[in-house]
Amino acid sequence: MSDNNNHIPASIVSKIWSFCHILRDDGVSYGDYLEQITYLLFLKMADEYAKPPYNREIGIPGEYSWEKLFPGYTAAWHIHRPFSKTTNK
Repeated sequence: MSDNNNHIPASIVSKIWSFCHILRDDGVSYGDYLEQITYLLFLKMADEYAKPPYNREIGIPGEYSWEKLFPGYTAAWHIHRPFSKTTNK
């Protein structure tokens, strides 16, 4: 596997750990933030599979979808607006 292919999983792991550090610093316990990050990752993956080229039926009610929870989300969104209990904007 080339170094370029290794960069993608490392980037995802790095982002997940950054969310873990933010939640931990906000006083969220390990078990709680692990559960929350797992759920967010599940929703994001379901959202990706619902779009082209996959176009799969994901069966998640619209009010719980990624788009409903994070309208206008982009890949760089967390850089400017970190996911944190103390950030309400």
